[in-house]
Amino acid sequence: DHTLTHWGKAFGPREDSLAAVEELNATLTDAAGERGIGVIDIASVNELAAGDPSLVIAEGPYGTPKQYAGWVEIIGPHIREAVLPTDP
Repeated sequence: DHTLTHWGKAFGPREDSLAAVEELNATLTDAAGERGIGVIDIASVNELAAGDPSLVIAEGPYGTPKQYAGWVEIIGPHIREAVLPTDP
């Protein structure tokens, strides 16, 4: 969520940008659901960027490897569950 970074104000009022992010996320979630595709919510990691500038690169509102590592912590178990065989 770029609205939580120091770059957020470059995109206009936070309320407007946040509304756009939430609308897009809802649209993507609905479209995925219609196709039987799961969506994994990584917002909890993104929200940390408001208080941890090390999660965002200095050149723009993009995540650092540290932020992406947080995503892996959330997404990884779902991928393992989907691709690894389960015990009989």
